[in-house]
Amino acid sequence: MLGLTFMNFNGHYISNLLSEISGNIGSVIIASELYDDDTSGIVSQYEVSEIKNFAFGPLSLLGLDIRDFEHAVEFSEGRVELIFIPRTDIKIGSKSILRGNKIVTAVSYRYRKKEIVELLSHYFCSQENFLSQDKQTLLSVCRP
Repeated sequence: MLGLTFMNFNGHYISNLLSEISGNIGSVIIASELYDDDTSGIVSQYEVSEIKNFAFGPLSLLGLDIRDFEHAVEFSEGRVELIFIPRTDIKIGSKSILRGNKIVTAVSYRYRKKEIVELLSHYFCSQENFLSQDKQTLLSVCRP
C-alpha cells in the first residue's frame, strides 16, 4: 500500500503515475475532496497560521522573512493556491522579486464529481465510486 497526496499533483500526472504503479493486477484507492460553486469553505480551511507557516517554508529556506510578505489563499482553475506577495522589492543574490508579484508556494487540486470520474477513466479500465453522506468526498477504487 502506498499513500500519496493525490490532490497536490496535476490530475493527469498523478493518475498516470498511479496507473503505472498499480501495474496489471493492482488497485488504487483515491479519496478526493469535491467542490461546488461555493469554494469559500475550502479556502477557509487554508487560512490558518499553521498552513501559512508551512507554505512559507520554501521562501524561508531562501532566508526570507514571512513578515515581509502579504499572504493570500485563492481558489483558481480548480485548485487552492497558497500565495505570498512581497511588500517591497526583495533581492536574492543577483535576482529580484518585485513588490506585488504573486509567489505560489503550494497548490491543492479539487474536482467536481464528474471531473474526477472522467479523469480517472482515462487511466483505469474499472472504477467504483463511493460518495460520502455529506457529498464532499468521493472514494474511488480503480483497477487497470
